[in-house]
Amino acid sequence: MDKPTSSTSKFKTRREILRRHRRERQVLFFGVLAVALGTVGFGAYSIYTGNMVGPFSASFVTKAADFKSTITLPCPPADSLPMDTGDVYFRVFNGTSRAGLAGTVLTDLEGRGYAGGGSANWSRTYDHTARIMFGVDGIRQGYTVARNFENPELILDSRKGLTVDVVVGTDYSGELVPLTDPSLDPKLPLSAPAQCENARLIDPEPAPKNIPADPRISTSPSKSPSPSP
Repeated sequence: MDKPTSSTSKFKTRREILRRHRRERQVLFFGVLAVALGTVGFGAYSIYTGNMVGPFSASFVTKAADFKSTITLPCPPADSLPMDTGDVYFRVFNGTSRAGLAGTVLTDLEGRGYAGGGSANWSRTYDHTARIMFGVDGIRQGYTVARNFENPELILDSRKGLTVDVVVGTDYSGELVPLTDPSLDPKLPLSAPAQCENARLIDPEPAPKNIPADPRISTSPSKSPSPSP
């Protein structure tokens, strides 16, 4: 067998050196890549879990103070039960041409223990069953009263305090929901009749000009009912 010449040995040695350098570069490249991916992954997880602040100063969501929902129905407080009827102060307005309707509904609700604050005519015709109006502090009160009517319209307005206004409309049958109806179970949590939104994210409607405070919790004189559109 022929022995390798010195030139052949040098060629093999050079090729082995190049192969070794290539392997070293590959090991270095993939090692750096693995460290970089691990660092990025760890950083992303830390930002996701809130343990680290991300590099972006701009928020990816709209601030609650800048957000206004197109939904107008406020949600009742979570898992809240109806209030005791004696803790709800309300007024009734007649949105129809039927004489005495507001007074009749006032008497019917007072017969169920609600604290009536008077009745009057509404300034315009209301074409539905009942319009229940309340402020952001009286949502639970408004939902409690609304249970007494079929298909009521719940309206959040800009009023202060806990007083609830009820406008009875042309679709009102003349009778409240029967006390035997399961929907009036005092142990049944309040629920919205349609898609609702946090009241703080809703633009409230303008409130009537004169809203009396509940005389049982205020020493200031209350004003007589004065309807306003």
